[in-house]
Amino acid sequence: MKTLRDVAKLEQTAVLLVTHSPEHAAWSDRVCFLKEGVVAAECIHDGDADNVRPIHETLLKLGI
Repeated sequence: MKTLRDVAKLEQTAVLLVTHSPEHAAWSDRVCFLKEGVVAAECIHDGDADNVRPIHETLLKLGI
């Protein structure tokens, strides 16, 4: 995950990661939550891989 983040920053490009893992999503700057095929919520994140709490809270709030 660190390699993907470092390369994206170096190349000034985006990486689209689709995952069911909140721990992997925590590496991102922005997380979109899909529920029943629709974007149900969005979270602007600090990219701190150790800060999974906002992602878990959003998942709980959405009942996912």
